[in-house]
Amino acid sequence: MTTRLRVLDLTDAAAVYATRLLVDLGADVVRISAPGRSESPDAAYRFFNAGKRSARIDLRRDGGLDVLARLCATADAVVEGIEPVFDETERAFARCRDANPGLTWVATRPFDPRVRDGGTSAEIVRYAQSGLMSITGMPGQAPALIGGRLTDAVTATYAALACYLGHRMARTTGSGRLIYVSAHEALSTLMQQGLYEAAFSGRVVKRGGNRHAHIAASGALACRDGYVVISANERRMWQSLVETVGDDRLRDPALNDERVRMQRQAEIFDVLEAWTRRFTKAELSDLAQARGIPVAPVHDVEDLRRDPQLRARGFFERIDGDDVATLLVPWKQPRSAAPHPGQHTAAVLSEAGFSEQEIARLDAGGIVQAVHQSGARA
Repeated sequence: MTTRLRVLDLTDAAAVYATRLLVDLGADVVRISAPGRSESPDAAYRFFNAGKRSARIDLRRDGGLDVLARLCATADAVVEGIEPVFDETERAFARCRDANPGLTWVATRPFDPRVRDGGTSAEIVRYAQSGLMSITGMPGQAPALIGGRLTDAVTATYAALACYLGHRMARTTGSGRLIYVSAHEALSTLMQQGLYEAAFSGRVVKRGGNRHAHIAASGALACRDGYVVISANERRMWQSLVETVGDDRLRDPALNDERVRMQRQAEIFDVLEAWTRRFTKAELSDLAQARGIPVAPVHDVEDLRRDPQLRARGFFERIDGDDVATLLVPWKQPRSAAPHPGQHTAAVLSEAGFSEQEIARLDAGGIVQAVHQSGARA
């Protein structure tokens, strides 16, 4: 970013990664939460809010929207979570846009409310409705939920992109806009294989489990300390795999035909797994890669923390002011530890033109929390 974007963060747990990405891109992000709301400094809070500032403002109280509008006068964008903060988002945006005609407001929602009302913020429901659950899991068994909160990460990435592009457009036209980011639409983009297969070949993509649907010697195999994946999808790779394994059952000339291998995939995997169980993930990877066979370990969290590629790229970073040794960051930007909730309330309000008397009055009325319980100014 050529100029530092200022973003007011109204996100929930399902969309907070959007504003974390904006921090990583250099934005000044102010997270706004209600006074008295419990925000425990757990691992998720510390990760998603690193590098942000924090203000306590009760946006549902009379006068809360007025405070937000004055903050918007000196901000570039608002990013809202899947759970609406206001009963009428359009009205809230219009009020804030009066204070700043160039304001970009990104509202993540399960669906675009102009097309379909309602929808739930539950991750598993959004995953199911996207179609992704129909292709996740073992064949003939119930659909499975993929781990890692993929649905939130994908939707939040689209929201961050919408915020940045919306701001660029506002700078060009002088007019801000309300942008709805539909989680359903964002997640459905991950169904591209199923959608284009249906459109061009009429084939319905189904759950393939841990084996490839079109490559016989491709899938996950158990080994001594976990699992590896293999994908011998070319004739040369298959021949090298046969010689490396050294089992005569794989030397059957009929298996030189991929169509035959697909018909006998279960038999092939039985032979391969009897072989892979003799080795560790690292041993298999080194052995197979040296012979031109694509094999890779199925990494767990500890494997990732030790991954030399990620470390060489600076993916892990110590955060100033936090006792966490490493934090995952996709881009290197100077950042501080996650703030205490409400830590910057007075400073943020002052920057927006609120006088000390106004801040004290709002604090006394419970609309903002500008003083910590210790008595120090927030």
